[in-house]
Amino acid sequence: MGVKWTQEQQKVISLRNRNILVSAAAGSGKTAVLVERILSKITDKKNPVDIDRLLIMTFTRAAAGEMKERISNAIEKALSEDPDNEHLQRQTTLLHTAQITTIDGFCAYVIRNYFHLIGLDPGYRTADEGELKLLKGDVLKALLEEYYEKNEEKYKLFVECYASGKTDEGLSEMILKVYHMAMSSPYPQEWLQKCLEQYEVSTLEEMHQTQWMKLLWEAVTDELKEAELLVQEARRICEVADGPFAYEDVLDSDLLFIRELKEAAAQKEYDVLVHALQKPSFATLSRKKMPDADGQKKERVKALREEEKTILKGIGERYFQSTEAEILETMHYIKEPMEMLVELTQEFMKRFAEAKREKNILDFTDMEHFALQILMEKDGEEYHMSQAARELSEKYEEVMVDEYQDSNLVQEFLAVCVSGWVNDRKNIFMVGDVKQSIYRFRLARPEIFMEKYKNYSTEDAPGGEQRIDLHKNFRSREQVLFSVNFIFRQIMGENLGGITYDQEAALYPGAVFPEGEDEEFVKTEVLMVEKSTGFLEETEDIGKRQEEESEKSGQEDAENQDDRELEALAVAQKIQKMVGKEKIVDKQTGEYRPLQYGDIVILLRTASGWAETFREVLASQGIPVYCTSRTGYFSTLEIVTVLNYLKVCDNPRQDIPLTGVLRSPIVGCSAQEMAQIRIAYPDGMLYDSICAYAKNRIESSDELGEKLRIFLKEMNRIRD
Repeated sequence: MGVKWTQEQQKVISLRNRNILVSAAAGSGKTAVLVERILSKITDKKNPVDIDRLLIMTFTRAAAGEMKERISNAIEKALSEDPDNEHLQRQTTLLHTAQITTIDGFCAYVIRNYFHLIGLDPGYRTADEGELKLLKGDVLKALLEEYYEKNEEKYKLFVECYASGKTDEGLSEMILKVYHMAMSSPYPQEWLQKCLEQYEVSTLEEMHQTQWMKLLWEAVTDELKEAELLVQEARRICEVADGPFAYEDVLDSDLLFIRELKEAAAQKEYDVLVHALQKPSFATLSRKKMPDADGQKKERVKALREEEKTILKGIGERYFQSTEAEILETMHYIKEPMEMLVELTQEFMKRFAEAKREKNILDFTDMEHFALQILMEKDGEEYHMSQAARELSEKYEEVMVDEYQDSNLVQEFLAVCVSGWVNDRKNIFMVGDVKQSIYRFRLARPEIFMEKYKNYSTEDAPGGEQRIDLHKNFRSREQVLFSVNFIFRQIMGENLGGITYDQEAALYPGAVFPEGEDEEFVKTEVLMVEKSTGFLEETEDIGKRQEEESEKSGQEDAENQDDRELEALAVAQKIQKMVGKEKIVDKQTGEYRPLQYGDIVILLRTASGWAETFREVLASQGIPVYCTSRTGYFSTLEIVTVLNYLKVCDNPRQDIPLTGVLRSPIVGCSAQEMAQIRIAYPDGMLYDSICAYAKNRIESSDELGEKLRIFLKEMNRIRD
């Protein structure tokens, strides 16, 4: 029995001859649908397509490998049903050379086939991150030293403005940041020049027309709207029967103030807002007793008002600490330092490229830009497609881009270059979800996705551009989806997340679960943990004041560690209550079975500082746990233990590795037993102590002594 696709999924699979943007929510079966679309094109009765005429670009190598495996399995299954089909037989061979790859992989393919067009040595290799970091550092150091030797006034002003303290490390970081921003643009040099244009202002009127000033007014308007909504909500609470009615006058005053600010922002009266928000003053809420008012409503109104005040103060601090005239004067002053920053970035760009050419190495940004250089040629001020782009455009029946929300402009241009422009065909298929865009820090541009999301038609558009929304989630229960929708409707908007979380963006249940679940178990639950404050209270009780910054930092670290351990302990206790008692659906049988440890995953916002704490606490509670480590393979507990064992086999007179081995499952000494050894034999190295303990307790039935004797015997056997 075949898969029963939803109406929207079937559209994704079957629609042809148009650019398609698929907005695929989490758990919507995106990969399965994408594989089915590819298979439907390969097995089409009228117009079958060879797999190597599809360009399928994914975000990671793992995703590309999974995609290729799924397609291979689908072809094998189709072939088993029709073993004499020569077209399918050919696909099994072509699959090995098909372009199912990352964007970097596709760029490498373009460069390998057309390297002669840009004069690149075909013997290049891809540099690793460590090598590139060292090379960047060397180039930057030489560059800055050369400019110091020139001793030009323009450079000295730049250093004076942006070097922090007695070092110029901040300068290097600034140059690298601008460099990476520029390299995310298809044409870095042009991007840098456009940045300088923002400082080419001589009058207030010209300053008002700059892009950054327009963005400022948009941000201010949005934040004022948010403050207004908070006050309106507070007033609504005051107006109910048991609301704190005495607060209304102050809230009305706040509302009038905000509307005056909004009017000034609409008229772009900058200095009016400077005067109002540089040091804003707020009336105090009434202290009048309100015996009939609900206490929680009073606290809620106070909290809303504090949030409103924080927003208004923040607007003033960020945007309105100087008058327009002062800003214009500042722009005139920083124009030269900005020109120097661009000059340094351009020079670094040139020298870094030369250094890589000398070593015949490339990085991933090189690959993207070299591929674009091959596919697009510049003729004066105009760009046009090259012969290489023409050949690839004729080759590919369709260009598919997965995780499209994390594309940047360079990748967008590359996809357009090899699409069906030669034959005037629209054949780009893009799939992603802007709500899952997490790579803006890597210079992804989710606004590219959103521009198409807003402009593509949701109606049938043959030969044009069409958007298909996959809203149904086939992974989670409706209780989970209801909670997710509830939270994100409150917090996600154009400014946070790039999309308004409305009915179109919400998740809808698509999975069907068998009857018999525990209704209480499947409810979404919030586990509340009260953070520890005991450490701070104790230090105050004994009169010790932590005034030095290092001591304060240590105190905060200890408190944070306590909080992490509390959270981990709460999670551990919850797991112990569930395992073996609650039931979940088995993926293989489709029936309910008792919950096992392996069915549970803990997601953390960051692994740093948290993963190890959770692992240790869960393990101490007898819960088998595995966690990935950001510090690498050789930093995992198991590997560190083995390395420590090898170290002490080589030289046992190393206290730290020896302690690690003794405390590990290899020997199994507890902290109390370790103390027992040292109390008995406090002199010399730890190795001397354990040898003495093992030797002198040989006549007794001391369990610890026996453990140590076995360990020493085995270690000496390995050493011999």
